[in-house]
Amino acid sequence: MKKSISQSKVAKKWLKQKSNVCSRKGGCYNNFYKSMGVYVINCKMHRERYNKFKKFAKAAKVKACRIPCVLGKTFSDEDLCDMVENDILSYTYMTRVEISINMSHYNAWQKLINSCNDYAIILEDDIELRPDFIDRVNLLMKELENKKLDFSLFHLWNGNWAGTLKHRKNIMNIEDLIVQQETREYNAGAAAYIISKEYAKWLLKNFFPIEMPQDIMMGSFVKQGRHLTLKMKWDRKNSCYVSPLLDMPCGGEGGTGAQTTQTYNAPTVDEFLSCDKKDQKLNRLRYDGKIPETKKSLRRNRSSRV
Repeated sequence: MKKSISQSKVAKKWLKQKSNVCSRKGGCYNNFYKSMGVYVINCKMHRERYNKFKKFAKAAKVKACRIPCVLGKTFSDEDLCDMVENDILSYTYMTRVEISINMSHYNAWQKLINSCNDYAIILEDDIELRPDFIDRVNLLMKELENKKLDFSLFHLWNGNWAGTLKHRKNIMNIEDLIVQQETREYNAGAAAYIISKEYAKWLLKNFFPIEMPQDIMMGSFVKQGRHLTLKMKWDRKNSCYVSPLLDMPCGGEGGTGAQTTQTYNAPTVDEFLSCDKKDQKLNRLRYDGKIPETKKSLRRNRSSRV
């Protein structure tokens, strides 16, 4: 972590620190044939969501470690200016909640790096694991290992927000599961994915300053190792994608799930934040065209993604 970032009061409060010794503690590392952490991101006030997650996880015999979310709604203007001044935040066409979601996933990636494992499964708390989740993940990981196919990311749910479905290439079929590879910048969302330690390290090195939502960030570096995904089924009635390994209630803004905490018409930081002289820099970044339109276009929209 850069010196300026480590001096930020926001970073000290919310961001998980690097450990010098890898950790073997926690009951969430022993779900699969190969040691791999299962981390679920959850906010303390979303107790009902977490209880529902645990109900389905218990039925699937999955033990998960909880990652407390970063509470973006508590960010004051002073906090956001602290982030700008200490190089945590750059392009600010994001909402407070989007920024905090980035930081929550950062903490999950850091937990993987601090562990003794090569991979981790990151889950958001509104997904519902199916009873055969462990068997199916084992099947996929063993087959990939047999074929000597390593990967940076493996999406277990993919919302196809950037409409890249037709550009994917098939990697392998096993039983009724089809594994594909993303070949261009994409946005799968971040509801459920397996991430490698090496890619997590690379993301953390390139994480600051925050420029875009983390799901767009992950898909922007599609050439950094293999980015795999399960092929989803399209639910025409509810206009959403369905994973063969887990369920996520359809609905929500832009099809992001019935329990989404996102509000995409919420004001973005560059629309309301003033940090004295710093606000001039923020507006200059915005109006000089330094916020890439290609990245903006990958944000979730309300149109069909089939």
